[in-house]
Amino acid sequence: MENYTDALIFYRKALDIREKNLPPDHLDHDGICVHVGRKQLVTKENSNAQRSSQTTFEMNEKSYQQAYRSVAIVYKNMGLACTKNKDYSNARAFYQKTLELEEKFTPPDDYELSVTYSGLGILHMALAEYSTSLSFFQKSLEIREKIFPAKHPKILKPYSNLAVLYKCMKNYSAALSFFQKALETDSNNSFENQLIRINVYSHLHDIYRLMGDNGMAMLYAQLVVNSSEDRK
Repeated sequence: MENYTDALIFYRKALDIREKNLPPDHLDHDGICVHVGRKQLVTKENSNAQRSSQTTFEMNEKSYQQAYRSVAIVYKNMGLACTKNKDYSNARAFYQKTLELEEKFTPPDDYELSVTYSGLGILHMALAEYSTSLSFFQKSLEIREKIFPAKHPKILKPYSNLAVLYKCMKNYSAALSFFQKALETDSNNSFENQLIRINVYSHLHDIYRLMGDNGMAMLYAQLVVNSSEDRK
């Protein structure tokens, strides 16, 4: 007959050693806690077994959430790469996998979720599915407005995306409004957002040209040139 009491002592010693040398949520602790819980059940230490099982569950939950978030980011990067390569069917599949994981394992106002919504908005805009694109861009903006202060650089991109979308929809007044918000958000003209700013100027040049306002079109064309030279 197996000596479960002695086994339990050794499992506890192993757990003590690992707790001293590994992070508290390391998966190695999980295996030890499982064994400790089983031995406590056999030796009738039911209340202790329950605590060991609860510890296992909590460590599993935390570790798996972290793992799934990492997997979701990989899927998201694949979705972005496929979108840029115009492989839209695979991009849609990767973004869907990302969304399933993030909506399950991240809070609804998580920044990474806003990045996913932004990527899906860009994908659907490329497919000319404008109403779907608009919905995703709005979700991305709503999250960022909750977690960042007004005029934070991270809010510039959703404004720019919405402006480009409205331009594609030929709603030039809405496009101009969001492009202006994008420029106001980056009032310090940060280097991080200079490429976005140049892109905004380029779009504004196109919009005013399409609207027949050649004076404003020339103004923004010159701003594109000046901003590009500033980056050199």
